[in-house]
Amino acid sequence: MLVLTRAMLIPRDAGQPELARSFIDFALSPAGQSIAAGGTALGSVIPGAQGEWTSEAIAARGRGVIQPIPLGPALLVSLDQQKRKRFLDSWSEIVAPKR
Repeated sequence: MLVLTRAMLIPRDAGQPELARSFIDFALSPAGQSIAAGGTALGSVIPGAQGEWTSEAIAARGRGVIQPIPLGPALLVSLDQQKRKRFLDSWSEIVAPKR
C-alpha cells in the first residue's frame, strides 16, 4: 500500500484566503473527516473519525507496512515545469505502460 502525505496550503496571494481557510477548517472537522473516511475512500487523517476508511482502518489493512512519506522538497518537484513533465511522464510509464 502506498501512502502519500496530503497537504492543504493557502498561497500568500490567494484571492479569497478566508474561503480557503474555511475549506481547510471543514476538511479537518468531524463532518469533513467523515466524508474522507466514507465513500470517497480518501482516508481520514484525524483519529476517531467515522467510516470505512478511517486512519485506524487503513493502518489495520496495511498490517504495519504503511510508511508515511513526509512532504518535503523532493515531493515539491512539480513546481519546476521541466522536472514536473519528466516526473509525470515517468509516473505515467510506471502506472500505465504503453504496450
